[in-house]
Amino acid sequence: MKPSLRDYLTPIFVLALLLLLAAVNIFTLNITNAFSLNLLFLSIAGTALIIFLEKKRSHSTQLQLERIEGALAALSSGKRGSRLDINRKHSFSRLASYCNAMADELDLLREKSQVQQKMRLRWLQDLAHDLRIPLASLELAQSSLIENWNLLAEPAKQELVHDSLREIFYLRALVEDLLFLSLLDDPLYFSSKSIVEPQEIVTQILHSYSEQAKRRGKIFTESLFIEKNVRCTLNESLLQRLLKNALDNALFMSASIFEIRIVWKSNLLCIEISNDGEEISEVQVSQFGKRREARKSETQLSRPLSLGLGSTIISKILKHWNASYEIRALRESERSYRGTLLEMKIIMP
Repeated sequence: MKPSLRDYLTPIFVLALLLLLAAVNIFTLNITNAFSLNLLFLSIAGTALIIFLEKKRSHSTQLQLERIEGALAALSSGKRGSRLDINRKHSFSRLASYCNAMADELDLLREKSQVQQKMRLRWLQDLAHDLRIPLASLELAQSSLIENWNLLAEPAKQELVHDSLREIFYLRALVEDLLFLSLLDDPLYFSSKSIVEPQEIVTQILHSYSEQAKRRGKIFTESLFIEKNVRCTLNESLLQRLLKNALDNALFMSASIFEIRIVWKSNLLCIEISNDGEEISEVQVSQFGKRREARKSETQLSRPLSLGLGSTIISKILKHWNASYEIRALRESERSYRGTLLEMKIIMP
């Protein structure tokens, strides 16, 4: 808003009026003292200057408020990059700084929201892609059973039933892993914590895998040392999933033996998980924690971690805890067998 002609003429009119009154007073009072006369004129000029500066300051304040209002209106209409010019001499410079900081935060939140939307879309696409193959396999197996039941020999029937069950187990595990990975992308999920005593949690998980090893004719050995009265504040499900997915991978990759060694002293947790399967290659080491595009097959009736989702979950949990880990081929001096070793060191909160 530009100053009007009235804003400029008002102080001039006041100054002229004061000069006229001063002249009248000088004439009527016969003031001859030069000092008094100068003082009178200075007072008149100062009064006029104060009025003029006040008008100018009011106009400057109005301009600043209009700029702030315009920038906020631009932000509210979705125009990114709208910012206020900050002049440290202006009385509203701090307010302008706050407005710019708020605009920066809004841009950051908008970017995070866009990233989350892209990730959700990607997970939906991955889910559709991953479900297509097992569903097609299930459809084929069931169609063959229904259409050729009387023509198929018993071994062929059993094989088709086993194929169907394997795909069902795979689908169940796949959906579970994808849902859990979607939770790991939500910051609020990590904020859920409680004080836990790890002895009971770890013991239950190890007992479960001991039973699985027996059913599948494999050897599972465990070495567990947890310092007495160890307690920590964390998300219990993260610890469970870390152990579960790491042991799932070892069970899947092992030929006949998989092993876990745990040492938990104070807030330092050290985990070693090994198996006697094929030694991991450098390419596989570089791909650990990354999702594969095609799944591996498994002839046994068990859960196939074929898309690398297990290692992806492990990697994300360890990254959240700022933990260090290494996966490599076993050295001859470390075990009585050759295979792969996963080492994890975690400093618990």
